Amino acid sequence: MNCLKPNIRRTVVAAALFLTISGMGAAHEERRHLVIFADFACTDNAAGDPDDCLAVRALRNMNGIDILAVVASGGNASPELSLELGKSKFPDLRVFPGSRPRSRYMLRTHSKLAELIRSHTFGVTLVVLSPATDLANLVAQHPRALKHVEEVVFVAGRSPGDIFQMKSTGRTIRDMNYEKDRKAFFHLLPLLHKKRIRTTFVGFRAAMNTTVPEVFFPLNFVRKAQRAWARKTRFWFGQSLPPFDLVAAMSVTTYRSKLRCRYVSIRAGRQLELRTARHSVFRFCE
Repeated sequence: MNCLKPNIRRTVVAAALFLTISGMGAAHEERRHLVIFADFACTDNAAGDPDDCLAVRALRNMNGIDILAVVASGGNASPELSLELGKSKFPDLRVFPGSRPRSRYMLRTHSKLAELIRSHTFGVTLVVLSPATDLANLVAQHPRALKHVEEVVFVAGRSPGDIFQMKSTGRTIRDMNYEKDRKAFFHLLPLLHKKRIRTTFVGFRAAMNTTVPEVFFPLNFVRKAQRAWARKTRFWFGQSLPPFDLVAAMSVTTYRSKLRCRYVSIRAGRQLELRTARHSVFRFCE
């Protein structure tokens, strides 16, 4: 026999419901759901570009990270090679075929992603390690998917006057993901601003100003690829630097505090320039 008075019973039920909802919220906070756009080029030879593979691998092994899907976009490699490498390196992940930079063809991938993103009520973080082509095509075809996006991270952006030439004899580095598909950013940035979606830009210079934690960096990074990456960054910057996309991946983990980030306003022209602002939905890490 239930001997609680009606008012007391309602209070107990309300308290139990609050604890249940609070528990759900806590469980959600412990996990972050990601969709990653990567231009895989992680061959073992000297021409390979390993940073996308290293970033996905590190995120896959992080506690609290749930990778819903990876889109193998074109960029550092063709979309066909990117897909082949993505599937071979990450057979345990859902890897979708992506587009070539500047392509405006709609793929079945974009519809599948929209359905996947909409199915996650608590929100999804989009990590764009490649040109933004596939994200722009996804949004153009399924704009409502943005309602379920809580943050977007781009590997792009530079401070005014920054041409990434760190020694007089070094090579000038461009904002490559942006330059490979400017129109994708022209379309995306106003939408992200209008919908107040938190957006983080991680520039190449961030690799100069942070240290990648040992638990984040794979110890068995293939020696041949490691030597090739070291040669490239010494040529560009005069010093060996950690892989850029690996540094960008830190921004969606508990190690994001190691990055130097600030609020910025954006001017999207020939270059993607970011200037310090008092407050904004956009942040720049360098």
